[in-house]
Amino acid sequence: MIEKIKIPEDEVLNIERLNFEYMTLKDNVCFLIDSHRNDVSFLESEIFKEYFKKEVEVFKKYELSKKELEKKYILSKYDQQVTWSLDFSTDTLTLVID
Repeated sequence: MIEKIKIPEDEVLNIERLNFEYMTLKDNVCFLIDSHRNDVSFLESEIFKEYFKKEVEVFKKYELSKKELEKKYILSKYDQQVTWSLDFSTDTLTLVID
């Protein structure tokens, strides 16, 4: 069974922003690692540590916001296994219920 739920725009925008921020930081960290692959000491530099720390912080916030969405719109309504996706462009949460 498939169900679609309209999510308030502010909630979707928050998750989208965190997703974008996380992906950007992740790409930056990957770029830094790739750019300094011959300089292992770079991993101990302050700039790398700051980027990595920020990536981890944003990832935690992003995951927490997804868990809150699940709790509010899925776990409170369904006992069965649910796979979901959130469409940022339509503010629609699509549930596939087993």
